Amino acid sequence: MFYTKLNNIYKENFEMQNFFPFNEFYPILRSFLSSEIKLDAMYISPYRFSIQYSVPIQDSIRLFLALSEFDTGIFKMKFKYECVECSEINIMSSERYSSVVCQECDYEHENLNSKDDITIMFSISHDLFIYFKEAQESIKKMTPSSGKNLMEEGIRIEDAINCLEPPEPITKEVADRIRVAGYRDVFLEGTS
Repeated sequence: MFYTKLNNIYKENFEMQNFFPFNEFYPILRSFLSSEIKLDAMYISPYRFSIQYSVPIQDSIRLFLALSEFDTGIFKMKFKYECVECSEINIMSSERYSSVVCQECDYEHENLNSKDDITIMFSISHDLFIYFKEAQESIKKMTPSSGKNLMEEGIRIEDAINCLEPPEPITKEVADRIRVAGYRDVFLEGTS
């Protein structure tokens, strides 16, 4: 889903390939979003992305803006301002801020200065958030519950067999070896 959505954005915006090559940015964006969602980050920061992946900050901001450009974008832009009357933080999903009413005290802000008063924030689109959360949950279910170090531990045959469903990213020979190993265990359980 993420791959398809990102690829569609690249198809709609040909210039992105020149600045942010798909094959280079797809894996790091996927990794970044996955780690942000794992941390339950409500908002995704281009500054954090820049620091973690050594991307110049202006390029990071350009990327985030480009990925928010379409209705089907990866990010949704939110606009944050602080009420001058009660200091409440208000978040708007629209950039229409010529006249904004505070959600806490109903104070009407007229002509907010966008340079000084408004901050752009990015949230991951709802469907992608669900996609990444479900992927993380499925990984948790497949992870053995023993206290062993997972880096030194192998995988269960059952988990390998579950990964053989189409599309199979591995060769038929490897798939057959995994299936045979799984059936052998089932066969041996039946004879004991």
